[in-house]
Amino acid sequence: MRDLIKNDSLSALARGPLAAVSVVLVEPQNPMNIGGVARAMRNFGLTHLRLVKPRTFPNPEAIRMAVGGKRVVEAAEVFPSLDEALRDQSLALAFTRREGKARRPFLTPPDAARRVLETTSTGGSVSMVFGREDHGLSNASLRRCQDIAVIPSDPACASLNLAHAVGLVAYELFCEAARPHLATPLARAPIAELQDLLDHWQRGLLGIGFLDPKHPDRMMRYFERLFGRIQLTRRDVRILRGLAHQMEWAAGQIERAPATRKNRKQASLPAGEGVV
Repeated sequence: MRDLIKNDSLSALARGPLAAVSVVLVEPQNPMNIGGVARAMRNFGLTHLRLVKPRTFPNPEAIRMAVGGKRVVEAAEVFPSLDEALRDQSLALAFTRREGKARRPFLTPPDAARRVLETTSTGGSVSMVFGREDHGLSNASLRRCQDIAVIPSDPACASLNLAHAVGLVAYELFCEAARPHLATPLARAPIAELQDLLDHWQRGLLGIGFLDPKHPDRMMRYFERLFGRIQLTRRDVRILRGLAHQMEWAAGQIERAPATRKNRKQASLPAGEGVV
């Protein structure tokens, strides 16, 4: 099960570890792609967009495609060269799909996300650099960047839409930045409590005739594997023991009747322990 996320903390990421991250588009040709990039950026907490020699900008098509990223487009900075765009940055990360020998070693997007946050956590600023739609980044542009990352894709259709590429990278970065804000997972029940649960279920299942009394272990081994696989919490164990209690009552093994919902909740709880 995926950990719960504290949304109030995530809303602050754009003002925290992601505030020092810029997306740089080198010679973007289509204003609609600029808008698509801005939207993807805003989805994942990035707000700083830099454009190097855009073919046409500003352009209403960029605003139209940006949707929730309209302010990202309106605040975009335009530079005459990549050198100028990177002049005040601590780290430049290039993203490319070409894998010539001179371009190794490569980072994956998760690697790149960790590299970015390592830099911003010490007060540095980072630019994630993407090339133009038709042929990506030139060798000269790649040499201006300290690291190179590749987005794995099917070789039969390796080229990604510019906005999609930025979105994938921004998503990985957002997830890595959000990691400290994931809620603490619920603790697993102790082994001793799981064993007590299994013993209780065996008594109940025998009582209602579900198990073969001569060979109860055959089915109980299944429940042992099942309960271990689904990572039961202590509350889960208490509820399942309540079910075993009802099986015993239905089979006439115990006299206590299921009078109220509260009684059912409290069934089989250790002394002094309540339902959470």
